Amino acid sequence: MPRSLHPLIQALDNQRGALLDGLEALDVAVLQAKPRPGAWSILEMVEHVVVAEEEALDQAFFTHPVAGPITLPQALRMDLLHLQIHSRQIAKLRLQHPRPNA
Repeated sequence: MPRSLHPLIQALDNQRGALLDGLEALDVAVLQAKPRPGAWSILEMVEHVVVAEEEALDQAFFTHPVAGPITLPQALRMDLLHLQIHSRQIAKLRLQHPRPNA
């Protein structure tokens, strides 16, 4: 694996770990709660992130008809940005349900 990918992979691992650490203390009801009708729950966002990450890695080396080839570093950068966006959304939802005894 090229050294240039190590920082991207480390950033993904760090972001993913921070997201999961923040979810550990939440009970199932909070994880499944929808903030409003039609909105995603925290669990649905996490599932979306996992599926999107798999798809992003599957598309590495894919040639887009307009943009051209998608390289592994590009796929990892897109995945990291996607994870960061949803991590922020999840953090906002977590603030609506503070931890007991926190």
